[in-house]
Amino acid sequence: MDEKDLQNALVMYQLLQNQFEQLQRQAAFLQNRYTELEATRQSLEAAESMAAAGEILLPLGSGVFMHGSGQAKEPLLMDIGAGILVKKTQKEATALVEKQKSEVEQQSAKLSQELMAVASHINQLGSQLQAAMNPPEKK
Repeated sequence: MDEKDLQNALVMYQLLQNQFEQLQRQAAFLQNRYTELEATRQSLEAAESMAAAGEILLPLGSGVFMHGSGQAKEPLLMDIGAGILVKKTQKEATALVEKQKSEVEQQSAKLSQELMAVASHINQLGSQLQAAMNPPEKK
């Protein structure tokens, strides 16, 4: 490997490292999204059973709750993006959350494959660079 090839390989190695880090950030985002969706699904299930008891705790965020009445179970208001709320029944809301969870799982699987491919490429290139920078000693 001549000096120009070595420089090109080093640049490629750095680009792959940056891509790998970006993919890791995306994977973390997807994991957080999945966790949020699972918590929402569990809350929908809990709200249904709590509503029968009459009073529920409503999360306001950051660990703050307020007491509320569970009498009016439906319709639920769901944010569909851009601050737009739509009315959904509890069954529709649960189905939508499950669909979103499934989509996140699919995206995570694709991302995992991409991460493995980039990691493999990084390892191969790293081995080549190491061999080029530390040539075997001549006897």
